[in-house]
Amino acid sequence: MKTAAAKSPWGSTPRKRDTQFLAKREAVLQVAARLFRERGYDGASLNEIAEILSITKPTLYYYVRNKDELILEIKKAAQQQVLDFIEEAMDGPGNGYEKLRSIMIKYALLMTTDFGVCLILVPPRSMESESRALLYAGVEDMNHRLYRVLASGHADGSLVVPDPVITYHVLFGSLNWMSVWYKPGGRVSAQEVVEMQVDMLLNGVRATQAKRAPPSPAAKPAKAKSAAKSRR
Repeated sequence: MKTAAAKSPWGSTPRKRDTQFLAKREAVLQVAARLFRERGYDGASLNEIAEILSITKPTLYYYVRNKDELILEIKKAAQQQVLDFIEEAMDGPGNGYEKLRSIMIKYALLMTTDFGVCLILVPPRSMESESRALLYAGVEDMNHRLYRVLASGHADGSLVVPDPVITYHVLFGSLNWMSVWYKPGGRVSAQEVVEMQVDMLLNGVRATQAKRAPPSPAAKPAKAKSAAKSRR
């Protein structure tokens, strides 16, 4: 399948030079993420990215040094989205269950996008060691915050979390697979699919009067590998 030509920002002249640079760099990341999703990291080339954007390869090198930097920046951008909506949920109203549901819906929607697919499906082993280290630091940050969400739900009685590590992998590991099987443009919208899957999963941890149990000692999550990290 031939990737459609992107609307290239080259040729436009935003007022501020730094805004121009950021807009063009974002266009490079968007095209690269779409290409990596369609053809895989190894199957996409910088030449093709430059061709889609109607620029020369030397021009492309002004915005990114190589493919490794491209995929790292795409993954970091996706990670930052996750961190942002986790913190937004944690700072907002609602009990642990409501916060977890909000996070899971936004996370699952991210898994239907080009950036979300690249976060999960492009293997870290394809990246340079320094890039892998930066990526895994972001993974550990996400893990820590998500364990806090589970702990808050267990503490307020809205979630049943017999083991936080297993619960985390079951819930978010399942959502990661949306990056594999979900295809845009189907009979059911992404929002409908996401809410359906999230509610199916959360029925297993949502506390009811019959399921409420006294808090159990939380497992130490620091050494646990995330679902994304374990896909090396």
